Amino acid sequence: MRTLRAWMGGWLAGACTACSTILGIGDPTVGPGDDGGPTAAPPASGELGAACAVVDDCVSTQCLTFVSNDQNLPGLCTSPCTSSADCGPRGTCVLQNALQQSVCFLTCSTAADCAQGAVCAWNSSISSGVCTAIPSAFCSSLSGQTGCEGCIAGSCCSELKACIADIECGKLESGCTSGGCATALQGSANKAASAISRCVASQCSMECSSSGGVPPPPTGGTSGGTPNLTPFLGTWQLKNGTESLSGCSDGTSNTTASDSTSLQLQVVRGTTSDLVATYVGGSGCSFKANVQGSVAVAPTPQTCNVAQAGYALTLTAGTFGVSGNTGQIAATATYQTTSGQSVTCTDDIQEIFSKL
Repeated sequence: MRTLRAWMGGWLAGACTACSTILGIGDPTVGPGDDGGPTAAPPASGELGAACAVVDDCVSTQCLTFVSNDQNLPGLCTSPCTSSADCGPRGTCVLQNALQQSVCFLTCSTAADCAQGAVCAWNSSISSGVCTAIPSAFCSSLSGQTGCEGCIAGSCCSELKACIADIECGKLESGCTSGGCATALQGSANKAASAISRCVASQCSMECSSSGGVPPPPTGGTSGGTPNLTPFLGTWQLKNGTESLSGCSDGTSNTTASDSTSLQLQVVRGTTSDLVATYVGGSGCSFKANVQGSVAVAPTPQTCNVAQAGYALTLTAGTFGVSGNTGQIAATATYQTTSGQSVTCTDDIQEIFSKL
């Protein structure tokens, strides 16, 4: 359902009001991760992802504090980062738009991996569970919308929140395709998935009828309206950015390189997608994206062959978040050499742009 997926595209934007010491109000996108890594015990007191109320509660002296939330969590410990490699085996790096800085968050496979009370919510953009809290005002912030999303938020709020808090329900939802979503959720043994499917079919069947009783995945814009593309369109100048290669097939050590600040991103309207974004002064790669509120999400996979440099990039996850004249990209791609010895690596891309 697009309601759940759109929230997960910017899940901290409504959760964080005062991020102590290094953070302000943010609209982050999340860097690459896996399915949460090996199942582990909850974080130890003061470690990444542990509950905190003040900076002294954390070994890193960085506490991300939350607004009122269903889990009654005051906040979670974090630390600065430039890539997910800085966050340890269980962390992922998150760009924080307000201060143009990145910080670490704890990934998870189940809620048992998180601090007591935190939920493990599936984030399809990074194919990972993330320890977080669900804002108390989440449904009310969506209920003013028309169509399918507004109906779900107003009539199926408890079921929607239960699906967000259930990583398996989130995984099922993220794999929905138009017309097949209802079958996937209704046929699941997962109780949260079955519950929200029943509620939508009962309370919102008319509003959500385009996909057989469950809102369809995003194909551009929001349910019941035309997407606002204006904030994304134009030329964007890179302010800072990094690319981190890891897990290379030839055993090469992990590396992180800074992007040239001469790089620009040209964003125009697409024909088969809401947007097409093209790198100017660099690889020349173009990628399609569809708008979900203040975030554009790239359909995957998308491949760009950079023949002149002897490599190809296959995008496996990517978002472009916009707040005013600041844009931020968080993406994961498979990097593969196309000349000489064949080498494959994972490429973690984190970039911040200013609109010209």
